[in-house]
Amino acid sequence: MKAIDKFNTAKRLQKILKKDPHNIPALLELAALHEELKEPDAEAKRKVLQVVLSLDPVNERARQMLREMDRAKINGGSSQPAAPTSPAVTVSSVIDPLAAPLVSRYSILHQFLVYPLLAIAAWLMLQSVGDWEVFIVFAVCSLLLLIPLWFITAVVQVSSASIQLSRLYGVYRREIEWAEIDKVKPAAMGVGMKISAVDGRSLTISSQMSRYPAIVEILWKMRPDLFEVTEAKTFQKGFLAKYGLFFFLIPATPLALGGILVPPFIPGILVTIAVFFVWKYALQGVHLVKVEQNRLSTRSFRRHLDLTVEQIQNINMVTVRNRRGIAKNMVQIEVDKDHKVLLSGFPEGNEILYGFLKNWWSEYQTV
Repeated sequence: MKAIDKFNTAKRLQKILKKDPHNIPALLELAALHEELKEPDAEAKRKVLQVVLSLDPVNERARQMLREMDRAKINGGSSQPAAPTSPAVTVSSVIDPLAAPLVSRYSILHQFLVYPLLAIAAWLMLQSVGDWEVFIVFAVCSLLLLIPLWFITAVVQVSSASIQLSRLYGVYRREIEWAEIDKVKPAAMGVGMKISAVDGRSLTISSQMSRYPAIVEILWKMRPDLFEVTEAKTFQKGFLAKYGLFFFLIPATPLALGGILVPPFIPGILVTIAVFFVWKYALQGVHLVKVEQNRLSTRSFRRHLDLTVEQIQNINMVTVRNRRGIAKNMVQIEVDKDHKVLLSGFPEGNEILYGFLKNWWSEYQTV
């Protein structure tokens, strides 16, 4: 790198780090720059890398650079490495939810649906003692209720060291440290995510659990490498997810409109209003997301949106619950206060889509 290029790079990094002192890509670039100076500053490089590891303990690039420095010292017979610094920034201060462990459970509504049934089944079993045929029927019902009990007793605990899942009041327990995570993929039926470790262990977290977006956010912050960014990537819904609603809407629309003309008129009017909103949802739903360098485009049947990194104010995950307490998690791209784009239903899963877009957005903000 030429001297003028080094100077320009240093000025750019200074500007980035002045605005965001915790910007890991910029810190890594700064560490590499220390090695390319006319008089390389190994101690400054080591301090920068230690700050990176205080922010991201599993950052493989920082660890590799430190290993190379240690090998160079051993081969060169130099003095002992500089004592580690104690940066004011810690993982807990960067990721607010980890200042204390984050705990996630199923909502009280889910529990109220199961526990009364268990109580009734247990009471009927006691009442039928002596009549063994009836007793066996109620005993089988009680055993079947253990299936929903397995799910609603799930507790997820997220700390700065690991993510832990327990069920049946701690009878089942599984824990995976952040550094052990190998991959993340959608859970069965796309409801949540499955986290797998390098040794084959895995745990599944349902998207119906409380604070689910916060869990995904922490996962992205602790292991951004799980959501690899490429120069160009396209997320596209499958055929049924893209066109499925129209198979219902096309025959339902003339029937609903016909219902308005037949007395009593109120049911026909109500059905027509419902069909109208389903049409609106089907036409506005984004079925394609395309990322190319610093541009993101989305496509629905109604509109085609093209955005640059600078136009995007924020990317987060939001949860909407219906009256039955069922949660729907969506990736939200915030363009301005009144303009938000919601993404959901892609085969890669909301979690992978969210992590990829956050990595892409963070990376191009520093360019």
